Amino acid sequence: MSAAAGYQPATVTRHLEGLAERGLARLDGGRWYAVAPGGSGGAVRGAAAAEASAPAPAPASA
Repeated sequence: MSAAAGYQPATVTRHLEGLAERGLARLDGGRWYAVAPGGSGGAVRGAAAAEASAPAPAPASA
């Protein structure tokens, strides 16, 4: 995603670390996860999170 948006990996990491400092993200096993606001500790699994982890659709055949 970062390459498609034109961001450098270090920039994305800094943003994620900033979210983690505010209790909105966590790093677990090399992957970042959203955390429910209020520090409940549970990962947010909404449509956006599911979409982000879904495989890319196959290209349409002509």
